Amino acid sequence: MPTVGFWSDELRPQDLVDPSWKGPERKAVLAFIRAGHSVHYYKGWANCRICGEKLGSCDLQLPFGWVCPDMFDHYLIAHRVKPPRNFIKAAVKWSHLSPAQKVKLREEAYDE
Repeated sequence: MPTVGFWSDELRPQDLVDPSWKGPERKAVLAFIRAGHSVHYYKGWANCRICGEKLGSCDLQLPFGWVCPDMFDHYLIAHRVKPPRNFIKAAVKWSHLSPAQKVKLREEAYDE
């Protein structure tokens, strides 16, 4: 299961900020994240590693098996963090699917 947005001392969101990242690719990534559903609920909240804002308390299961923290899109919107290339490729691939194919992927994810 591939993951994105789980920060550590070696992987900091501050190091991934790219103010020039715009356009359809970025929109596809935001839509991909918003297509996720909540899994793995936790007690308490995560805080943004850049501004300290209170974020979510669960993980999101995304299409193609990806997992990210709830409110991962905050980093993209508020701080212009650009995720890794393999995540962007998955989001762009998902954006080219038909609505019926997207529904099928969601149903398969819920069956797992």
